[in-house]
Amino acid sequence: MQNKNQIFEEYIKHAKDHRSFIQNGDHRNANKSYKKLLRIYMHFVEDRSLAEENLLRLMRYSDPDVQIWAAAHSISLMIDIENAEKILENISRDYSKDLIGFSAKLTLHEWKTKGKLSF
Repeated sequence: MQNKNQIFEEYIKHAKDHRSFIQNGDHRNANKSYKKLLRIYMHFVEDRSLAEENLLRLMRYSDPDVQIWAAAHSISLMIDIENAEKILENISRDYSKDLIGFSAKLTLHEWKTKGKLSF
């Protein structure tokens, strides 16, 4: 696995790419980006300190495409859940007429009704 800065940068790239591909109807490449994010997430599952260090930084990143993934992954790994929920609530509200707002709303609903998020 790469160093923590490479992981951070790759996460950002794949989160942004995923949304871009979805918005352009390129589901094949969106799925590829998702799989790359999932690979990083699995490293986070295996290494809690790596997860905490990166996800806390990623949730503060200025782009909602990155924040939504980081918040969902944080909730799934039980890292700073309160902040992650606030991020999802803000994205849901601030982007209510956009796909990302709908995704944030669904993620929160899934978390609150099932008590877990799975990837």
